[in-house]
Amino acid sequence: MMRSDSIPMNTVFYTTMIKGYSKEWRLEQAYHLYQQMLQEMTVNPAVAPNTITYNSLLDCCVRCFDMPRATTIFQ
Repeated sequence: MMRSDSIPMNTVFYTTMIKGYSKEWRLEQAYHLYQQMLQEMTVNPAVAPNTITYNSLLDCCVRCFDMPRATTIFQ
C-alpha cells in the first residue's frame, strides 16, 4: 500500500517490518521482505540493510529455530 501511495521506502521501514515479523515468528515473511530490500537496494540506496536489519533477521532465524538460514544472510 505504501508503494501505491508513493511513500518512499527506506531502511527504517524495512527493518521495522522485519522486526515485527520476528516477534510473530514469521520467518518466511521476514526473509522475503529482506530479499525485496536487497533487490530494491540496487536502485534505491536508501534501503540498504544496516546492523539493526541484520540483527532483526538473525533474531527471527533463532526464534524460528532455523540456524541454517541464519548462516546464509551474510553470503
